Amino acid sequence: MREDGFTLVELVVAIAIIAILSTIATMAFNTMTTKSAIEAQTKGIYADLMTARSEALYRKTTRSVTVTATLFTINDATGTPVLQKTYKQTMAQNNANVLSFGDNGVANFPKAYCIGPSGNPAAIDSVIVNSTIILTGKRTGGACISANIQAR
Repeated sequence: MREDGFTLVELVVAIAIIAILSTIATMAFNTMTTKSAIEAQTKGIYADLMTARSEALYRKTTRSVTVTATLFTINDATGTPVLQKTYKQTMAQNNANVLSFGDNGVANFPKAYCIGPSGNPAAIDSVIVNSTIILTGKRTGGACISANIQAR
């Protein structure tokens, strides 16, 4: 007697293997998507802060940066918004909400911005603003302060 086709057991096993592999792939994809979004937002904030600093130097006027959980705003010396962005990933920060760059490009006080939750999969998730330099880094845990961020 000749057998044609697959048995029901073989089909169920094949479907189970496909389901397991697709679940693993979906979890890996979600992790990569989160990592990519956090890194992109970190690089965007870094670029915007560098723009604010260079505009302060170029125009010889102060620029202030205001950050809330998802809103990033750069204001000119009169308080008029020059740039405003809404981000998807929430941001934590230390010190007050407003950071100012003087007409010489120097920040008024050190500050750190952290994107996403602590322990996220991103390689960089923080921006550190010192008086004369802006760096990106990875938060090693705890509060969003410069001591908890490893510069990269």
